[in-house]
Parts: sequence; C-alpha cells; structure tokens
Amino acid sequence: MDDDDAPLAAPAPPPGFARYFPLERPPPPPRTFELGLVLGGTVSAGAYTAGALDALVELLDAWEATDPPHRVRLPIVTGCSGGGITAGILGLYARKAHHPMPDDFAALMATAAMPDNPLFDVWVNRVDGLAFLDPSDLAGGTAASLLNCRRLDEIARDMVRYGETPNGFGRAYLPDPYRMILSVTNVEGIPYRFDVPAFTGWTGGNYAQHADYARFALPASGIAADPAGARRPDEFWIGMNPSGEGFADFGTLMQYALAGGAYPMALRPRALTRPAAQYRYRPHVLRTPSGAICEPLVPDWSSLPTTGGQVGFTGIDGGVFDNNPVLLAHRELAGMAAPLEPGPDAARRALLLIDPTLHQPRAPGRVAGGMGGIGLAALGAMEAGANYLTADLDMMADPRIFSHFQLVPVRPDRKTAGAAAAATTVLHAFGGFFCRAFRVHDFMLGRLNMRDYLRRVLILRADNPLFDGWSLAERQRHALDADGAPLPTVDGATPPAAYWLPVIPDSLGPAPGGHAGILPWPAGQLDPETLRPALGRRVAALLAIAQKDEILGLLANLWFDAGERFISARITGDIVAAFRAALERHDLLPRAGGAG
Repeated sequence: MDDDDAPLAAPAPPPGFARYFPLERPPPPPRTFELGLVLGGTVSAGAYTAGALDALVELLDAWEATDPPHRVRLPIVTGCSGGGITAGILGLYARKAHHPMPDDFAALMATAAMPDNPLFDVWVNRVDGLAFLDPSDLAGGTAASLLNCRRLDEIARDMVRYGETPNGFGRAYLPDPYRMILSVTNVEGIPYRFDVPAFTGWTGGNYAQHADYARFALPASGIAADPAGARRPDEFWIGMNPSGEGFADFGTLMQYALAGGAYPMALRPRALTRPAAQYRYRPHVLRTPSGAICEPLVPDWSSLPTTGGQVGFTGIDGGVFDNNPVLLAHRELAGMAAPLEPGPDAARRALLLIDPTLHQPRAPGRVAGGMGGIGLAALGAMEAGANYLTADLDMMADPRIFSHFQLVPVRPDRKTAGAAAAATTVLHAFGGFFCRAFRVHDFMLGRLNMRDYLRRVLILRADNPLFDGWSLAERQRHALDADGAPLPTVDGATPPAAYWLPVIPDSLGPAPGGHAGILPWPAGQLDPETLRPALGRRVAALLAIAQKDEILGLLANLWFDAGERFISARITGDIVAAFRAALERHDLLPRAGGAG
C-alpha cells in the first residue's frame, strides 16, 4: 500500500456498509415478482444460454406490452465463467431494441450475420474454432494460451462499440441501473490475516482469497454521470467518457467478462485493475446467540500492492474456485441472512440458474489405478466441486421449493437431459467451437427449453397474492395443474388454491409442439479429420515455443530428439482421435465399425 492509499486503513465498517448489505431486504412491491438470473459456466455451450436468454427477453418484452396484471423484474444477474460473458452481453443491450431469432433451424443455419442480436451473433456466428487454431499469435515466440484469443478480442471491441451506441429503447423489467456481478479468479489473490493472541511470537496466519468478483452497473442513459448518487462504492459504473474512481467504460466490462471466461491455459488470462477501496465492501455474516451480524472482511492492506488507489491482478476463469454466484444473487434478492420464501402460495422472488453443462446424476465409477488416472480424476473432482454448493442444487431440484429454479438442456424426443441433450457440450464443452451446426442446435434448444420451462415449470399457485389482479378470463387462458398441464375447467367457483399460473406467461402464440421434426440432432455435421491441418500447425508452433520454456524445455527437447515432425504429428493425431471418440460417445458421429 502506498502513501496515497492511507484511507484504506480507516476503521471498518466503511460508509454505507449496512445499507448495501442489509440482513433482510424489504419485499417487492405489490403484484411484482423478482427473478434473479444465475448464468453458469459454459465454454462453447454458451450458445444454449444465449438462446434461453433470447427467448426470455422476447417473452418479457411481449408480456410488458400487454399492460400485464403483474410485473416481473430482473434486479440482478450473476455470471460465472462463460456465463459471465453472456451476462455482459445482456447488459450491453439492456437498453436497446431486441431482435429475437426464429424457432426455425434452417433459418438459423442460414443467418451468417446478426449484429442486432449479439447473443446469437457472438455465440453462434463468431466463436469459430478455426480462428482459435490460427498460429499467427505465436509469431513473437511466446504463448499466452493454447488457443488464439484474437477473435475474442475482436468480439470484445465490437461489443464495446455496440454498447456505446444506445438507441433509446428501455425495458421496465430491468432496473435503472442494470446491475450484474461477474465472477473471476484472482490469481494473485486478496490477502487477509487472522489475528490471534500472541503465542511465542506467533500473531496470526495469512491467506489469500482467490475467488473474486466484480460488480457493474449500467445506467439507462448510457452516460457515466451519476446525478442521483445511485452508484455503490464497490461497483463499476459503466458509461461513455467516464472519469473518476469507480467510473469505467464498456471496455472494462468486456475485459472482466473475458477474464471470467478465460479457461486456464486454453484461453488467455487478462490483466485487470480496480479501485482497491472496492475491497472494503466484502461482507461476512456471523451467527451469534442474539442473531446474525454482517461485518466487512478487511484485507491485509500492508500486503496488497496498490498504486494510486488501484490494485492490479491477473484474472482467469471464474469457475476455477467456487465463487458462489448463487449466493451472490440470493443476497441481492433477500438480504445477507434472510431466506427466499419457498411456498408456491407466497413466493415473490426466485433464482433461476441456467447451466447447460450439468450432467444427469449417475453412479460414480471406480478410478483407474496409477498416477495418470488418479490425477485426471482429481482434476475432474476439483472442477466439479468448484461449480456450485450441493445445497443450492438440492434446493433447485426440490419440487416443494418455489424460490429456486434450474434450466438445463432437455430433449424429450431423445430421452436426454443435461449436458447429454446439448451438442456443444462434447469434448468438455470445447467441441462446439468447431461446428456451427452444434451451436445453432443449442441456441434453438435454449429457446425451446426456455419457452417450455416458463409455461410448465416456473409456475405458482393461483392463490399467490402475485395474481390478485388477474381477471377470470386471464386465469382461464393460462390455468395449469400442478404438473404444468393446461387446465380447461377453471371457472369463477374454482378455488385459486386448486390450480396454478405461470409467472411469465407466453403471449407469443403457440410454441413449437416438440423438438422432433423441427430441431434435427446435428449428427455427422463435424468430421474431426478436417481439423487435422489447422491443429497440426498450432501444435507445431506451440512445441517450438515449449523448447525455449525453462520448465517445459527439457521435456520438449527430449521429445524433439525423437523427431520434431513425428512428435507434432503424434500429438495432433491423439487430439483428433480423442475428438472422434468424444463425438461418438455423444452420438454426433457413427461409432467405428458401425456399432450403435
């Protein structure tokens, strides 16, 4: 900490702390439902999340246009890993007209450019795997990542220009300012110290918190001014031509989004900066006999390098550690120590997690013996443990709880759900980068699943006060049974507790009646052999750089003694073979020998 940063050492809590982190938040206004979005990690499966959000925005726009009997609000969006990138895109066009995509696979396949819909354009048209294999970024003799990230830089620059050209469109269901929380892994970490009574000279232990996050607020005006004093001291206020601490441009937002999705080693880490004072606003809840207390966690400022009040760090994928995006969204809705009302007759707030990479429950298999098998299994276990808390997923799966919902890919016609129902989830969700048909499929699947989910699952009992303003005709039009099936027998004498209504009614007209016939499964759309030339060039360039690395150099030179071309071809062949095997397991390629 330099001399300019002395205020950081001021006593806690900082100004406004209790206001920003109340133990319990007041209820929503009458006839208003608050929905917090949690966007999980995706890699190339971000196409599914993008499609789901495309449909959600279309449905909410249509619902608002009907002068609805109740309102829906999206007060907070949190994003982890690739979900953070999607949250950032959603924020960029929160105040712009929406151009939804059709539920037509052939039409989507033919749409090669759609700049007015960045959800589709970024996740379907522009994240092209061949661009990631281009070796031109390695010409300088260094490698920041296994894949070329220049295409991501281009997308970020275009998204900045998009965000800086507002067209005056507003959405009542998005707050002003629109707020999001993006998770990121802070490689250097935030230092903290445990103070304990001195014992033979020992005064406490130090630790670094690597699970980090950043808050962003986008005002409706699109400018950086904050005339109402609405900016929180722990957030970036995004606008054009910003000035002053905590005010930032759209480029800052996109760099944090890219950092939060920078899969370790595969994608380039990002150098990030932020006001060090933002770390004064990190809440910690203590449970005492007299009740809960919320206090700030105070960093060890003496161990946190800062310059001019700013701290710099290296940001990578927010899913490396459990950044707990579910908890962050929960606290924004309910407060630091308050539950979300779970009952179908009383719930007024809910969390909706969208994650296309979650798998169906399955019995754990035995781990293969040997160092390699144990190492790979340990990496998989760490990755799984860094995603979500088991308790959160249990609540989302509990049919008795109506404050936690979860959308995952579902294809009833193929009897698949979770990652198996999506195409982009092949090869640890990197496979979708190399086949546009996979991304088109998952975008459309996200749209279909979201419409179906809002019709049949995100529902509450009709005696919930949320529906007090509904007319009998509206109730008859949307009435459902507890399983989400239409209920045509409702009349004025039917007790409201005997039927259910959707929180976000689908007013777009009849939705497609199913996936079979309208959404073909994209089997046979990618032959991994076609990637061999580009993969070979990338592998050869990376091996040449590895020779000069002081850690990898010895191993690389041993390999090269066996023949540089042979080693490069062997690695490339192994990658192609692994890709082919993954496609076969995912039913995206016929199995060798014609096996089903």
